[in-house]
Amino acid sequence: MNYFYSLYLRIFIIIFVCVFFFLLIVSGEGVKYLGHTDDGVLALTNYRLFLLKNSTSSETSVPLGLIETSQVRDLFHLLISCKDASTVK
Repeated sequence: MNYFYSLYLRIFIIIFVCVFFFLLIVSGEGVKYLGHTDDGVLALTNYRLFLLKNSTSSETSVPLGLIETSQVRDLFHLLISCKDASTVK
């Protein structure tokens, strides 16, 4: 059990460092949720939603005030509709 705990902790630290390397935090912004997906990293701050995809090496940052609706489809897909008529999958 100690081995799995240390492995989980190492993975979490690697994800944490990767997110803060790519995600430039605005003054007063704090990370509320940090998780990993099958293809990258998902971070939710009190200002925006940040998604980093490893397969395409793309990063998406959506301010929370721009999000109109969010839907979970097929247990693994998150679809975000924005007020400017754009969608993030």
